[in-house]
Amino acid sequence: MRNEDRDGDQFHSPANLAKSIVIEAAELLEYFQWFDDNYDLQHVKEELADVIVYSQNLLDKLGLDPDESE
Repeated sequence: MRNEDRDGDQFHSPANLAKSIVIEAAELLEYFQWFDDNYDLQHVKEELADVIVYSQNLLDKLGLDPDESE
């Protein structure tokens, strides 16, 4: 189900998106908490995808182009 179908955009303020990026990044970091080289690649990919999606949503919400960011 797409975000538009659930009317999820109402919760996607820049502040909420920034918070979500940090939360998802923390979840990603959990897989490296105790060991640097012993992690579940599938879970890492899933959490990294969440970070990327929220980051892209924030870029879109703010009208920013990542190629033009300084």
